[in-house]
Amino acid sequence: YKRQTLIMDGDKLLGILTDGDVRRAVQRNDIENPLQEKAITFASTQPKTISPDAIVEEALNLMEKNKITSLVVIESGKVVGFVHLHDVLGKKVI
Repeated sequence: YKRQTLIMDGDKLLGILTDGDVRRAVQRNDIENPLQEKAITFASTQPKTISPDAIVEEALNLMEKNKITSLVVIESGKVVGFVHLHDVLGKKVI
């Protein structure tokens, strides 16, 4: 179920690429050969992030508000993790 890839430059988060991003780009047919493009071409370059200290309710609210299924966990400006809706649901936290 987890079909997201973080695009990084060293420690810097450049974006997040999902299967949906690629699918929408192909459907728009605005790129001649999508298989020869760089991943960042299709990525969301301002992914939603959350602190590792955030509570589950905050993560779920952020996902619901933005109609997304995953968040990048950032601490002191660095990526330290990734949380997906299925992670939360699988743990039966709610």
